[in-house]
Amino acid sequence: MTINHNNIVNAACDLAALEFPVMVLSTRAGSGMVSIGDAITDRLKERGPVYHYRIEDLLPPRIVEEDLARYRLICERFPFLLEIIYRVPFFYYRKYMRVRLSSECPSLALRDKLSELKIATLIAVSHRPAFWASAVKYKCGIKFYLCNILAEFGVNLGWKYLFWEAVDALCGPLRSAEIPLYIRKKVPVKYMDLPVKAEFTMIRETPGDPDKVLIAGGAWALGDIEGALQILVRDFPDLKINVACADNGRLYNNLRNRFGLDRVNVYAQMESLAPLMEECGSVIAKPGIATIMECVAAGRKLFLLKGLPVSEDNNAGYAIKHLGAEEFSRENFASWRKNFK
Repeated sequence: MTINHNNIVNAACDLAALEFPVMVLSTRAGSGMVSIGDAITDRLKERGPVYHYRIEDLLPPRIVEEDLARYRLICERFPFLLEIIYRVPFFYYRKYMRVRLSSECPSLALRDKLSELKIATLIAVSHRPAFWASAVKYKCGIKFYLCNILAEFGVNLGWKYLFWEAVDALCGPLRSAEIPLYIRKKVPVKYMDLPVKAEFTMIRETPGDPDKVLIAGGAWALGDIEGALQILVRDFPDLKINVACADNGRLYNNLRNRFGLDRVNVYAQMESLAPLMEECGSVIAKPGIATIMECVAAGRKLFLLKGLPVSEDNNAGYAIKHLGAEEFSRENFASWRKNFK
């Protein structure tokens, strides 16, 4: 399957027919969802009022603690538990039934914001904001068009336990036949290439330097950034390396102390990876959906580290099969540089 590079910015699907005002709802559970939300917002803002919020800013603190803080703790300290969470229905089902059986609106802040802004369309990026948006629509009786964005190359259990009766469409980078039947029976499924910020497409005509590489990731202690850097420093002495550590302060300090070399530049949180990606011929990262699509849009070679079970396993498999990505290894990286030159 070939990605349409124009659609990466313009997005397929029916976004052109949406009614305004529009709310884009993303999540802080991964910066990639925010990035996709920003790209959708940028595309729509010239046509009418559009507002981009993170769902965590519109949820009660106790829910954020359970829905995000606890999830981050597991990612950072006990990642092996994710295999259970992503594969056993109990965890998502419990959350769904608790909200369904409650007599209260699950988010008064989201309800009030929708009413205040007179939102006609809500675009929920990923299953976490999709869950809360569909729950508020179902439980609170507010009317708006709810479009969920499948921001991954696969469907995990999080999508099973939504308030599907409140959802109007599911859009994403998979064809209808690749979506589980239980979803196709409940809601129209529409294909769209996930949009990325235009700044990544703008650097596509610049090939980048094969002697420069960007290692991206490290947020929530995910991705073996240190291991990849160690291989590059040891085995590729002529390589200049940029490392983006996201919000992982511990990793940032550790790498700066351990790899204090002129050819290794370590960066903390950045607004965008585009400036670093522009000068580099390749990117090494875990298989987050936004990073994959940004590399495709920028025309950069992508090498993948091990990511989260299920969702990022799906992303990695798809990117390797269809988008020219490879698993990161010394041998694969060396072979690409040799062939590039």
